[in-house]
Amino acid sequence: MPTVASLSATPPKFCVYTGLEYITLRSARTNELEWMLVDDGSTVNILFDYAFDQMDVDHELMAISEPLLDFTGDSLILRERITLAVDFRESPCHLKKFMEFLLVDTRSAYHGVL
Repeated sequence: MPTVASLSATPPKFCVYTGLEYITLRSARTNELEWMLVDDGSTVNILFDYAFDQMDVDHELMAISEPLLDFTGDSLILRERITLAVDFRESPCHLKKFMEFLLVDTRSAYHGVL
């Protein structure tokens, strides 16, 4: 079952509290993403286009032309893919991992799916 969480004043910016750990997307600037869907059964990591634009990340994007089907079977438009640093925290442990995200040009109630 996916975990839905929002940012509060306690976790750092770009964090999702899953009940077990913080998941942090690092950005050079301090724009705030409020909603991430943490789905431990997903096969790809998705960052929605409008959320990526809010992050104002200046990393190099890689073009992608493969289709992606959503939950209803409709094809989504993929913009590019990017690799971002993600911090997984559970005090006192800390793990940083570079993860690939597909940028999807569609609207959602969430900013991304992990």
